[in-house]
Amino acid sequence: MRTTLVLSDAAYEVARAIAASKRKSLGEVVSDLILRPQGAGSGLAQPNDLGIVTFSAARPITPEMVKEILDEN
Repeated sequence: MRTTLVLSDAAYEVARAIAASKRKSLGEVVSDLILRPQGAGSGLAQPNDLGIVTFSAARPITPEMVKEILDEN
């Protein structure tokens, strides 16, 4: 089905990055995210297709957030 969505700039960038990393279309990624069961962002570490361990977070982690945490330590 074709439709038009209005996304925030941040939501679009996250979905676009996921689509590029998984080599999927933006529509497939948005559909997957919408249909993901609640609580799927459990934070459990999982290796991706390249064997790199990743985890799901409740919200995107920005470079600014990382810098803030590193500055605290």
